[in-house]
Amino acid sequence: MANTLIDGTQATSTTGAPLNGGTAQAVDWVVVTNPDASIVLYAGNATSQSNPIPPLGSLRIETNNLNKIYVKSASGTPAVSWLGGK
Repeated sequence: MANTLIDGTQATSTTGAPLNGGTAQAVDWVVVTNPDASIVLYAGNATSQSNPIPPLGSLRIETNNLNKIYVKSASGTPAVSWLGGK
């Protein structure tokens, strides 16, 4: 059970970038959400972002640090949101 929740939003691009602007944030789990109704986002690590997050969909990831999760968009610069617990 999480004692602390963190959340954030940032713009994406077609190049993978770490969540939280690359700033370390200790977590146990993260739910990455795609609030865009038309563009697919992709999540992964620094090398590969191949896990699709469909429009209005989400992906739960267990990790120890938010900045290990990289996200990119199929096109444009839609936002990505996240909610994490620790």
